[in-house]
Amino acid sequence: MHERLRAAAAAAVERFGRIDVLVNNAGSFVAGFFEELSLEQVEAATLGPDGPTGTFFDRHGAVAW
Repeated sequence: MHERLRAAAAAAVERFGRIDVLVNNAGSFVAGFFEELSLEQVEAATLGPDGPTGTFFDRHGAVAW
């Protein structure tokens, strides 16, 4: 996955000349009342299937520029 993100950062630099800002606006949604949610539901919504590494690789790929 991280090679794809590096390629996206390189394409942005090629097109725009540099990366000034990176907005990582990924998120999930769990329906229900807060007090009724289990820890497993919250972890699944906040970490997702790839865990927290997706946001790490987004930032890591952009920092190189």
